[in-house]
Amino acid sequence: MKKPIFTGCGVALITPFLENSIDYYSLERLLTFHDAKSDAIILLGTTGEASTLSLSERKEIITFSRKIIKKVP
Repeated sequence: MKKPIFTGCGVALITPFLENSIDYYSLERLLTFHDAKSDAIILLGTTGEASTLSLSERKEIITFSRKIIKKVP
C-alpha cells in the first residue's frame, strides 16, 4: 500500500477581497491563524475563487502565502 502524501487536518481557505483587489492583510491573518492549527492549507480551491482570478493573481497569492507561512513559528 502506498504511504499517504498528507495526513491530519487540512483547511481550504477563502480568498479575501477588497472592492477591486485581493485583501492581503486579511489573507495574512487567515494564513497565520490556520498554519498554527492545521496540518495543511489549501489555497485557490472552490472557496478560494480561483476561477475568478487571473493567472498572475493566483501566482501572487501562492508566492505571498509561502512567505507568510515560513514566518510562522
